[in-house]
Amino acid sequence: MPNKLYIFMVCYYSQTKGPNVLLIQSGDFIFGAYVNQTLLPTEDKWTGSPSCFLFSVTFDLKLPYHGRNPAPGKGKVEHPCAFFANVNNLLFGNGDIQLDGELETGSSHLEGCFGLGLPKTSHATSTLLAGVGDFTIDKLEVWHISSVV
Repeated sequence: MPNKLYIFMVCYYSQTKGPNVLLIQSGDFIFGAYVNQTLLPTEDKWTGSPSCFLFSVTFDLKLPYHGRNPAPGKGKVEHPCAFFANVNNLLFGNGDIQLDGELETGSSHLEGCFGLGLPKTSHATSTLLAGVGDFTIDKLEVWHISSVV
């Protein structure tokens, strides 16, 4: 049986193309990602660009793409890329945010490809967005951004 992520991507993205904002609530923390391209599932391709970013609504922070620690062996990367989507998970940066295929849990460890320049071993890299490194997704919203001509 297909998981929630697969169903979401096939149903939603068969009708829309373009940038999106994902909003995640985990406990008292609200955070997310802006992606400049459609989150279509691929098995071997990173996509997005350095214009993508993560953010924290809770702390009013924008976490820009810096690309210092790209993910090795996760598909072919010919230029700076920001996210990887397949039917089992969504990965923003190199573990900066990862959501499971059922869209029920996730993890976060900043400074893979997004962040503020914190030391990778800092406690804040795994607690800034959700309060903990491994989190439960209480609410998830996805907003499609389109231009009006």
